[in-house]
Amino acid sequence: MKGKAIIAVVYENAETREAGVAFCDSLVQKFRGRVGFDVSWWPFSLLAEAEASSEALKRAGEADYIVFTSSAESELPQHVLDWVEQLVVQRGEREGTLIGLAHPAKTQLAAPAKVHFYLRSVAHRAGMDYLTEVPQDIGQPIPDSPEFFVQRAEAVTSVLDEILNQPPRKPPTTP
Repeated sequence: MKGKAIIAVVYENAETREAGVAFCDSLVQKFRGRVGFDVSWWPFSLLAEAEASSEALKRAGEADYIVFTSSAESELPQHVLDWVEQLVVQRGEREGTLIGLAHPAKTQLAAPAKVHFYLRSVAHRAGMDYLTEVPQDIGQPIPDSPEFFVQRAEAVTSVLDEILNQPPRKPPTTP
C-alpha cells in the first residue's frame, strides 16, 4: 500500500516558490509509486493574516515535511519568525523534517544564509530532522499508539535474544 507524505511549503515570493516547486518535483520523481504527496503552499505574506496563518499552522503542524524557501540574503520577517515559534509549540513531539532551501541562483557563491542557521536551530528544538536537499529516503513515522509500543516491547529481536542467551559471567575475584 502506498503511503502519503504531507508537505507544507512556506515561501518568500514567486521566485523562491519556484525553488519549492522544483524540490517537490524532485521528491515526486524520486519516490513515485512508493509515496503519494499532499502539498500545501503558504507565502510569507499570507502568514501575516490571522485566518490564513492559523490554517497554515494547522497544516504545517500535521506535515511530515515543512519546506522553507527564501533568498539567500534575506532574513525572515518578524511575522514569519513568530509563526515559526508557534509551529514549534504546536508540533509538540511530532516527528518530521524541516527543509531549508535558499534560492539556488543566489547561493552558488554565497556563504550559508542566516535563515539556514535559524531553521536548523528550530528543527533541533522541535525534535525534527533538518535538510537542505531532497532526502535519500522517505521514512515512515513511528506509530504513536499504546498497541505499537506493547508489540515492540514484547518483540524478541536477534540482539535481545543474543543478550538473553549468553552464559552467566563469573563474578570478579578480589585479591
